[in-house]
Amino acid sequence: MSSLALVFVGAVLLANGLVFLGPMSARAAVPVNLLVGALIVTTSLLGAVPAGLDDRMALFGALGFCVFGFTYLSVATSTLLNADGSGVGWYCGWAAVMSAVLAVVNFSEGDPRLAWLWVSWIALFAAFFLAAFTGSDRFGRAAGAVSVIQSVTTGTIPGLLMINGSWADFSVVVIAVVQVLGILGYLAVLVMPARVREGSVRTGS
Repeated sequence: MSSLALVFVGAVLLANGLVFLGPMSARAAVPVNLLVGALIVTTSLLGAVPAGLDDRMALFGALGFCVFGFTYLSVATSTLLNADGSGVGWYCGWAAVMSAVLAVVNFSEGDPRLAWLWVSWIALFAAFFLAAFTGSDRFGRAAGAVSVIQSVTTGTIPGLLMINGSWADFSVVVIAVVQVLGILGYLAVLVMPARVREGSVRTGS
């Protein structure tokens, strides 16, 4: 995925995370989902067509873009149509599987830094899937927390490091540890007693 795309992925993950957590309404997040989703899908398809069917990694890269782009478009469309969210939920389940595929591809092709981002995104899409189908406040808040965390750890910071030219020199071990900690953060919110989660929201912590 390109550096600019990752920066904007971070922006939308932050917005959608805040929707789950409560400070932002679903309708307020529609514009950023539509704009970034359309931009990412259009850019990925325009890049994939000239590459042709012989450039396997270019096509996998376009697939990665589209996984995110269609997520954002689906979220925005579902909100505008007042849909129940089950379609987005099933899509996120599929996206979690695609994230696992892309993690394996990047590990096997010698790009462990990007592969670790895809490992994180497996957890992200799985969290969205569980939130959609359980309808549970516990799963919803955990999904919001991991989305906000990953907006920084898998989107904004990696994108800026790529733009700066320092991503390729950044320690793979540090990247891996940060991604594992992000996933553990999701699990911590998931198992946190309800009274603690509610108290944190009321105090703004």
